[in-house]
Amino acid sequence: MIRTLQISFLIIYALGIAGLMSFIIIKNGDNLVPSTDINIFRETKNGFLDKDEIMKEMNNFQNLDSIEVKQLKIGKLEKEVLKGPYVQSVDAFTNIDGKLIVNVSEKIPVVRIFNKKSTGYYLTEDGDILPLSDNYSARVFVVNGYINIPLNEGFNNVSDTVYQKTSLEGILKLCNTLRNNEFLKSQINQIYLNSKLEFELIAEFGNHTIIVGDLNNLDKKLQKLEAFYKQALLEEGIDKYKTINLKFDGQLVCTKK
Repeated sequence: MIRTLQISFLIIYALGIAGLMSFIIIKNGDNLVPSTDINIFRETKNGFLDKDEIMKEMNNFQNLDSIEVKQLKIGKLEKEVLKGPYVQSVDAFTNIDGKLIVNVSEKIPVVRIFNKKSTGYYLTEDGDILPLSDNYSARVFVVNGYINIPLNEGFNNVSDTVYQKTSLEGILKLCNTLRNNEFLKSQINQIYLNSKLEFELIAEFGNHTIIVGDLNNLDKKLQKLEAFYKQALLEEGIDKYKTINLKFDGQLVCTKK
């Protein structure tokens, strides 16, 4: 009997709270949106996205300075913000006071492409193509050399058909592999595509070039490079080498200065 009363009380209490919340929401629905909070989530302090620009984009769709809470088109506002090339995801909602909260996650670039004859761009780890920004330059791997792959409007990922015969997927594979290796990530700062469309790595320290060649057996090549680096650093250092060649199957060939 007591247990039944307790359960009945809990049900009545829950229904009461739900009713109160519904009343507050309905009541607030007639009020103007008091303010808008925009939160940008990213790995670095600064980035591509700007709160004022996001606010401007939303105001172009709905004037948030003079709108009732019930008139907000949350889903469409999210879609409007998602049109930005640097936006990964958007979550917008109103709190109990009617304030609009907009949480925006920023895409993370992993490599910057320097084209020989056209404007460059960034790639994310998932292959999304990001335009350059006048307001921010990301500190990521740099790729240059014999590369000229212009952006094709409307095609924003390296897996799109228009990019399948280019080097972009290979560049992304190499960058992601290096990023996932904590040791090598700290040793390499630049990727060069030579006239044979073979990959070379420019070291952060030691003033030498690492010749990767094609990306066949990439994991094994980089395992050899890491082992060589660690051994050389323990013994005689890396400064005496001009090139480290990984192209040959099963062996690593070095040229001294």
